[in-house]
Amino acid sequence: MSERIHKLLLWCKENAISIDPRLKIVESEDDSGITVIATDLIIPQTSVVQIPKHSVLSRRTCQFAGVINAAFEDHRLDFDEPNLWLSLVLLTESIQGASSRWHGYLQSFPLSPVPLASFWLDVGGDIDTDSELAYAWIRGTEVERLIQRESGLPKLREFYNSVVASTLQKLGLASNPSVSFEQFRYTYSLVSSRAFHIDAYHGIAMVPIADAFNHVEENQVHFESDYHVCSVCGSFDQCEHDDHDDQPSRASNPTISKSSAEDDTCEMVTNSLIHPNAEVFNTYDSSAPNSKLLVHYGFMLEANSNDMVFFEQAELSLWLEDLDKVPMEGLDDEEGLFQSLGGGDLFFEMEQDEGRGRDTRRSFAINAEGVLSTRLFSLLVLKNMWKARQSGGQNWPASDFFDWLKHSSRHLFTLFVSIIAVLNTAEDDEDDGPPPTPVDDSSFTQETYTAALGICSDTDHLCIQKLQRLGSDATNWETDWGEILDATPPTLVRTRMAITHAMNERNILVACRQTWRDIGELVAARHSLMDAGL
Repeated sequence: MSERIHKLLLWCKENAISIDPRLKIVESEDDSGITVIATDLIIPQTSVVQIPKHSVLSRRTCQFAGVINAAFEDHRLDFDEPNLWLSLVLLTESIQGASSRWHGYLQSFPLSPVPLASFWLDVGGDIDTDSELAYAWIRGTEVERLIQRESGLPKLREFYNSVVASTLQKLGLASNPSVSFEQFRYTYSLVSSRAFHIDAYHGIAMVPIADAFNHVEENQVHFESDYHVCSVCGSFDQCEHDDHDDQPSRASNPTISKSSAEDDTCEMVTNSLIHPNAEVFNTYDSSAPNSKLLVHYGFMLEANSNDMVFFEQAELSLWLEDLDKVPMEGLDDEEGLFQSLGGGDLFFEMEQDEGRGRDTRRSFAINAEGVLSTRLFSLLVLKNMWKARQSGGQNWPASDFFDWLKHSSRHLFTLFVSIIAVLNTAEDDEDDGPPPTPVDDSSFTQETYTAALGICSDTDHLCIQKLQRLGSDATNWETDWGEILDATPPTLVRTRMAITHAMNERNILVACRQTWRDIGELVAARHSLMDAGL
């Protein structure tokens, strides 16, 4: 057992943190952190770690809670991101070194900053070669979009200048050597990659041992903590603050009668069978794509089923001819063009965040299987059916067009489904499989084929436009990026992750493009037969 793990486990014992004896805390293979290994069989629904809430590190439990919470009240409107405030908490404890109550826990952290993608291009700071190369490779990817949308680094620098420096000065912690922005950025990287949401009182916090479990999609343990506590005093039971106007009601909480001592803990609980000598994994976010993992946690999965490539409406308007002339209100039809038909291999329905509804800005997408989202597919149908109808010389009112569209789009859907069935049969290695059900082509009109070919062409065009914007300026999407990855030294960790992520997005677009090119060829063949009267 290493010295830092020995100190961590001793600190956990002193702070009433209970760890199942069948779990072993060990150094990770690259010595960057710690890992959890099972030494024996553990069945589901077992609480394997219990952490009292007084042992989590939050702005409620830290040594300088009074000053930090006062600063929070003064600046919360300008800086409402919880990670910023917990980073300040962690920084004040880290500065104290061995005199901090949390030292035994803090000394187990990796010495190097977590390689969050949001820090790969630190304008105004020192940029190492690895970060510079990595940022070049995420050009045009969802990672770059997320970094630009969140503006994490500028906000961090502003918080450091506006709050951190003055708070440290007030606490007498700003003496030589002065606390640099790089030190604060390091603590932020730890918070971003490790913090848990505890309850209405603590908010987010650093949780010892719970943060030792690494992430996978198919996790064996999960984090549990009762959120419904008093936001003023943290009480699990009824308290004097429950009658306050700004205090959320806890009367509906069915567990409110349980004792506070029993429930004032966080737990790691197993949700599947864990075998001996296997690493035990948590999931930080079961729906997180690699773009989010890279930006918020500093790592990625080699294959992530949550990955998607998104299209902003501005991009679609720029890349699709005459889109500005299409009656876009057709996309807002509650029933949708194809909702009742089921997408199958043609399109997929995007999941909605609870309480947020559908985010129309992020609903035009291609998923990890290269399949179009319902809304993107519907947009292409709407555009091409409108174009096909208008090309006949009739200037239809939108209301009449929508009535016709709901009927005619079913023929278009049937055409696509029949072609997908043919393609799937061709890919099937089993010769004795049933042939696809014949389709009556007589219901398909000239407009059906024209719209179908237009959809295939538009999809190909959108994919090409995205592909041309991916990756480093020094290469292009048709280059063998796998060879570039193989030639990149293992020491360039960020660059290798960036190349891998760019390759994954490229593969999504290439797969989508190839599918719709295959569909287009069969549509064209059937169209030729119709023209020939066959």
